[in-house]
Amino acid sequence: MPPEYAARGHFSVKSDVFSYGVIVLEIVSGKKNREFSNPEHYNNLLGHAWTLWTEERALELLDEVLGQQCMPCEVIRCIQVGLLCVQQRPEDRPDMSSVVLMMTGDKLLPKPKVPGFYTEIDVTFEANYSSENRKLGSMQDRKWKLENVKASPANTSTSLDSLAVSKSIRDGQTLVSAGGILEVGFFSPGDSTRRYLGVWYNTLPSLTVVWVANRNTPLYNKSGVLKLNEKGILVLLNATNSIIWSSNISTNAMNNPIAYILDSGNFVVKNGHETNKDSVLWQSFDYPGDTIMPGMKLGWNLETGLERFLSSWKSDEDPAEGEYTMKMVRRGYPQIMKFKGSHIITRAGPWNGLSTAANPGISNEISQKFVFNEKEVYYEYELLLRSAFRVYKATPSGTGQSLFWTTQRRTRQLVTTLDEDQCENYGFCGANSICNYDGNHPTCECLRGYVPKSPDQWNIAIWFDGCVPRNKSNCKNSYTDGFVTYTNLKLPDTSSSRFNTTLNLDECRKSCLKNCSCTAYANLDVRDGGNGCLLWFNALFDMRKFSQWGQDLYIRVPASELDHVGHGDIKKKIEITVGVIIFGLVTCACIFMIKHPGTVRKLYSKHYKTQLRKEGDDFPTFNLSVLANATENFSTKNKLGEGGFGQVYKGTLIDGQEVAVKRLSKKSGQGIEEFKNEVALVAKLQHRNLVKLLGCCIEGEEKMLIYEYMPNQSLDYFVFDETKRKLLDCHKRFNIISGIARGLLYLHQDSRLRIIHRDLKTSNILLDANLDPKISDFGLARSFLGDQVEANTNRVAGTYGYMPPEYATRGHFGVVVLEIVSGKKNREFSHPEHYNNLLGHAWRLWTEERELELLDELLGEQCPPSEVTRCIQVGLLCAQQRPKDRPDMSSVVLMLNGEKILAKPKVPGFYTETDVTSEANSSPANHILCSINELSITVLAVNRSNQDGETLVSAGGIVQVGFFSPGNSTRRYLAIWYTNVSPLTVLWVANRNTPLVNKSGVLKLNGILVLLNATNSTIWSTNISTKAVNNPIAQLLDSANFVVKNGQKTNEDGFLWQSFDYPSNTMLPGMKFGWNLETGLERYASSWKSDDNPAEGEYTLKLDIKGYPQIITFKGHDIYTRVGSWNGFSLVGYPGPTYETSPNL
Repeated sequence: MPPEYAARGHFSVKSDVFSYGVIVLEIVSGKKNREFSNPEHYNNLLGHAWTLWTEERALELLDEVLGQQCMPCEVIRCIQVGLLCVQQRPEDRPDMSSVVLMMTGDKLLPKPKVPGFYTEIDVTFEANYSSENRKLGSMQDRKWKLENVKASPANTSTSLDSLAVSKSIRDGQTLVSAGGILEVGFFSPGDSTRRYLGVWYNTLPSLTVVWVANRNTPLYNKSGVLKLNEKGILVLLNATNSIIWSSNISTNAMNNPIAYILDSGNFVVKNGHETNKDSVLWQSFDYPGDTIMPGMKLGWNLETGLERFLSSWKSDEDPAEGEYTMKMVRRGYPQIMKFKGSHIITRAGPWNGLSTAANPGISNEISQKFVFNEKEVYYEYELLLRSAFRVYKATPSGTGQSLFWTTQRRTRQLVTTLDEDQCENYGFCGANSICNYDGNHPTCECLRGYVPKSPDQWNIAIWFDGCVPRNKSNCKNSYTDGFVTYTNLKLPDTSSSRFNTTLNLDECRKSCLKNCSCTAYANLDVRDGGNGCLLWFNALFDMRKFSQWGQDLYIRVPASELDHVGHGDIKKKIEITVGVIIFGLVTCACIFMIKHPGTVRKLYSKHYKTQLRKEGDDFPTFNLSVLANATENFSTKNKLGEGGFGQVYKGTLIDGQEVAVKRLSKKSGQGIEEFKNEVALVAKLQHRNLVKLLGCCIEGEEKMLIYEYMPNQSLDYFVFDETKRKLLDCHKRFNIISGIARGLLYLHQDSRLRIIHRDLKTSNILLDANLDPKISDFGLARSFLGDQVEANTNRVAGTYGYMPPEYATRGHFGVVVLEIVSGKKNREFSHPEHYNNLLGHAWRLWTEERELELLDELLGEQCPPSEVTRCIQVGLLCAQQRPKDRPDMSSVVLMLNGEKILAKPKVPGFYTETDVTSEANSSPANHILCSINELSITVLAVNRSNQDGETLVSAGGIVQVGFFSPGNSTRRYLAIWYTNVSPLTVLWVANRNTPLVNKSGVLKLNGILVLLNATNSTIWSTNISTKAVNNPIAQLLDSANFVVKNGQKTNEDGFLWQSFDYPSNTMLPGMKFGWNLETGLERYASSWKSDDNPAEGEYTLKLDIKGYPQIITFKGHDIYTRVGSWNGFSLVGYPGPTYETSPNL
């Protein structure tokens, strides 16, 4: 289950991707995710895989039984894909079309981030993992980006991960858990100036303190020091070095004790790096404050007498023990109660096997546990959602608060304020009475056999006196007593109860009857139908009615209170009535069968045929008479078209449904074999871009197929018609091309059989009412085995002009794409300059860089050039001479969606021309390199320009320059971004302070790069260079440096201008950061104003040359943080050499 669904109920196609990732890792490892265990840690399988990945030990995840038989690169690819699919955020997960390409090795794999839902199953010893073992990965592009900086505790304090003997932390320093979740340090609550040692969540914007050490003995200044002495005792010292708080002295043998704060929030002292529970010398979870957390016990250690209970703060500014406490009460059957002083306020009630009585039902978010044995009795809970956090707090006012948040949304939510209605007040209705809250006000009701003790007060809703038995119990005839069942109840106070874990419910009932003082009984445990016995004696207190959940309680009442009257008579009346009705129905059925035997036989025959169809093809059949009536006896006015195998008619069934009836010609080449083939294939296919087969008809020599009716007929009826093709604008044509591609992908890869259509052409593409495409006519289709990709045939079938070379003498989809773009037929195409068919004409235009001339002239300027070029390039790639040069349909879908780099097409197959010399001489240098989603070139020459929708791509295809809109903004900017990184990663912006308001932008080179708007005004330009200009060109380098240089010179002396001299918010490898002392040029980074506005923000990162140079972050003119100076290896703010980068000063 993905995090966003478990936490918030959100789901999308990326939810399935997450589940797929878990399955991949389970298949590779041969282990279940949830049941996974490892002696070195308590991670689930996702966490284990991530740990191995970050430590570059991914191959250790492989199932050990596979040994050396698997190729390491294949194993690593599978693991990487699995981790990419289980990313925390849905937008970071690939879609399944990308996954398919990743698995086949056709797509570059990005680096995975931390997976979702991988927090440790047992968080008792998270601290065993050092911060080095918890690395979340390196910087993806080895770049340093200055974002909108936020202040954090790390900016103002020093943090450690453990405290060794004789070590200490002072006020201003903290201990941080291994996962960075919890922090120990000094704080002042509310407006108080007093200082306390506490534990709080490090990941929340608002301070959420969960434990306080010196809650009753505050520090009065910031002189506090926390120290771990040689005895393994934590001591808190004040300014005079006096101990104001210390941990209990442990009797456990000490061996190199260390103090840790765990990710669970447990502050522990234990022996070194030991992992067993006996190594814990002391833990804060044994001394709760006002908060209970996952994994914390609430109850008693019966061997030592240690009681773990919650106590509220005195006020929001004083964490000293307040007047409210929550405890496990051991009288009778143990239960949780809340006290104000010594008075009971509310009662959570006893444990029923699933939950406490006051909180019935099973939660999908938490796993609750109750332990009761000779050593201890306690309640605790764990979170099932690994990315979620939930704590319960006892507030100074006595109310209970349950706070919830997730790693995605780090804002606390008040899930519920417990004790929210009066029925939760202990004994609100007094003894022997049930409280019922209808959402507005409470009401009280006496138990059966009981009456109000004070009727006058009871009648005016004063219920405190409760109820008393109507008749006093007489132990001499108590064996005649019975029980009344109450359902969905909060069970009564168990302080005066007895329990037995072995008795069943019937034995429990008998046990209660044997004791004259027993007033009620119930199951001790509701699981598995109920077991165990809980008996109450004397008065019953604090019961309430729930609308659902709750538990059954059996109340003892005298025989006189039992309702015997009428019960047996009603049951008998019901049995007689049902019997009479059944007898009447059987009699009527027999009479009908005797009088109408023919009708019965027809009904039986129809049922028998239907049953046969269900056992066979599960496919509807139509009678010939029904189809003849629907098509007006196959009237020519209803004829939709005619193909090689017969005619197609429009029909209207009796219910008004319009259908298309394909009537097989008796003289056609499609005999019963082809007919059955089409039926068998299409009946198994279900896709939005395939025509739906509704049924068939086989009577005598007639063979017909009934399809859903397509009101707009076939694609050729539109795209080749001078009038109708005007209805197919650029957007609609692209949708049709994409829809056909998705339909073919389903046929080739995703259907139950691999199906090759063999006759794909525009006349076999039908259009529905919305002009969405649906592939039809499967008479020539061939199915492959699941792992087959090609086959041979002795019979050539198909339509010339669409058949690929290897099949005809023999693509399909590529030809259709070019026909849709151009509005012209391949075979009937003619041109005054040559004798090429459409394929040859498209190739000629492509090699001459005039491919946009192929576009249907009716579309004019309405189509984005990049989209047109992409479609033509995809069409040419699909029409390559050799099958191995053509992309598969999964790649085609990604190409059309702009998610895959397009290769350079070669000469297409099966195109005729008297002279192809010019095309043969075409060198690869003349081919346009298309990028992910734009029309792209590699250099910009003088007086050449790039418009919005076109890009410059670096020689290696790594980065590109083009126009974009950041975030939710509609403004346009000229920028550099990574080609193959998702989401869009912008590295540099030219006109960051002067945006374009529409898509009219043009970048032009006239020796200087100028950016023009719709009125041809310059809104940005490069600096005027004083260097000699000689045949300048603009080029984007793979380093992401956008340069203007003299011709093909490669050294920096040939650069007239470069973007690396004018950084935006990103520092890149090879970029200089600092000053040119000769020219006074300063290179520095400045943040964006916001995610939607790349204008210069208030934060800058600069090399300050006052004194010894050092790097400083400024907020306006004020120093914000300091990275520091150079020490020979690195900057002092980032000490230690790294094997990933090579810094230089």
